[in-house]
Amino acid sequence: MEGIVLLTNNKTFLKITGEHNENKIIMSEGLINRIKNLEERTAICDKSEISKLAYLLKDEHEEKEIDILAALGINKHEILKGVQCPSCNGEMRRHRKSWECKDCKCRNQEAHKKALEDYALLFSPYIENHAAREFLLVESIDVVKRILINLNSCKTGGKKFRSYQIPLSPLK
Repeated sequence: MEGIVLLTNNKTFLKITGEHNENKIIMSEGLINRIKNLEERTAICDKSEISKLAYLLKDEHEEKEIDILAALGINKHEILKGVQCPSCNGEMRRHRKSWECKDCKCRNQEAHKKALEDYALLFSPYIENHAAREFLLVESIDVVKRILINLNSCKTGGKKFRSYQIPLSPLK
């Protein structure tokens, strides 16, 4: 990176005293030539070097873990729990293998996926059965177990302390 001083007024007179590099100060009409000189001096990488750099950046990348709630000053208990209706944003309840909206009576078999994605983004990308029951407002251990198994994601831990990775849908 190189710094320069660009003077745009042709009538400007600058008297330099002491040890300063006069090449760092240019008038506006000399800007194009300065840019051309910089382009000629700059080393350009070939495709293989760029490819190596891309792999290196990918390999060395580490996700920064941020407690988003703390960063925004939101208490965990302020987060609304449950499944929202995709049609009217009303509260949904689990009813015979699907979710039913209390307000518009809309039914949806996969409405829980958005709620679980919210959980993953706010709290943790992994969830256990008891936390899922609490967050989705479902009492049945077996219903939540089926929901979590049907996510078809990675599972960790034994029967009692099993947690499921919550898949996130790609950004649009």
